[in-house]
Amino acid sequence: MAALRFDPTHRWMAGALFLVVVLFMSSTVLVAKVDGEEPSQTVTCNATAAASGGISVSVDQKTKMVSFFCGTDMSQLQPSQSKETVTAFYTKKQLGDLGSLEDVFGQGSQATVATPSEDGANGSEVTLTLKKLPERMTTIYFSCTKTPPSPPAQSPGQRSPVARVPLTAKPAAENCVVTVTVPADPAANSKLQMRVPDSKVFVEVSSLTGAQESRNDIYFNHAPCPETVYSNKQFFLSQRPSSGPLHRLIPCGSSCMCAACTVEKQSMELDITSESKSVSFHCDTNVDELSPTEFSDKILDESCEEQVTLAEKLSSATLTKAESGYTFSVEELPETAATFCYKCSAPSDSDHREVLGQNQNTNACTVKIQVSAALPDGSSSASARTGSVLALVLGIAASVSFLPFDL
Repeated sequence: MAALRFDPTHRWMAGALFLVVVLFMSSTVLVAKVDGEEPSQTVTCNATAAASGGISVSVDQKTKMVSFFCGTDMSQLQPSQSKETVTAFYTKKQLGDLGSLEDVFGQGSQATVATPSEDGANGSEVTLTLKKLPERMTTIYFSCTKTPPSPPAQSPGQRSPVARVPLTAKPAAENCVVTVTVPADPAANSKLQMRVPDSKVFVEVSSLTGAQESRNDIYFNHAPCPETVYSNKQFFLSQRPSSGPLHRLIPCGSSCMCAACTVEKQSMELDITSESKSVSFHCDTNVDELSPTEFSDKILDESCEEQVTLAEKLSSATLTKAESGYTFSVEELPETAATFCYKCSAPSDSDHREVLGQNQNTNACTVKIQVSAALPDGSSSASARTGSVLALVLGIAASVSFLPFDL
């Protein structure tokens, strides 16, 4: 019986067809590399970026560093005391008040400005180095501004006027805002979230500075869920709180406790991060009216004064109301970090104002919600690249096996 032989031409055709199919299926190698590649450290703040609100960067939690560029058209970093080293930052996006990097993030924290390269393609590279992370996520701001023009030449013997260099920002059209998100120190955060077992529990708060004993309230400076130990129907806080405002916590449904916004506190801040995409808060009894009143559609901007449309600023954000308070949730983090606000105010009718003896403006508490920027998901794209490359190699190897080496 004659042995079967494959026509060499057929083997060539089969091998070529198989190779084409493998190449087509492995096209995700290039796509994943482009779409999922982690952003390089050449994020540039220039006039183009300024037109869209600036840029956002995040400090690496391990190295405590982050880098960006001030473009060639805006190569000067503000607030600046020198050309090479910056030890101050802006506390608000409007670039007004200043803070000290060393006071907040430890001695030696600074931003260094490298000399632009010879070709000047990227402008001035700025590297922010922090010595320690804060106890809660913090947002700070810098500004890349246009280099001031050189002073006019002075005639011999003419006295030059003394120039005062302010630390405040230049007009908005001449600067690009850099929003820097600093993650919280993992060691400073609570590792355990306890549920309230019932509504009638005794709360031990005698060890807390400035707190008072209460049967239904817990005072602690880490909201919304402090680390506690539940034993014999008593809550014992595991450690004495460090410096910072004390938040009064109340039972918030069947889960953890939510922070209360009170007149004494005047304001409170909550964080939305990739690990925690929802926060809860409660307006105290004497400031129980939330504004904007149409809170399902509207929200206040960072200044807590101007109303903006929630869907336009954060399309996946929602605010839901329950008997115990409010819950603000975000399904997808934005590309740029943002801060929004709600306000707890006293009842607007005159009878209540007379009873409280205060006007509505002073008898209020603001809730600021800081939403961090979305982090690139480099891990999934990296695994996709690895799998696609492996499939490509195996496919080529299989295709080679079809080649007619006996010709």
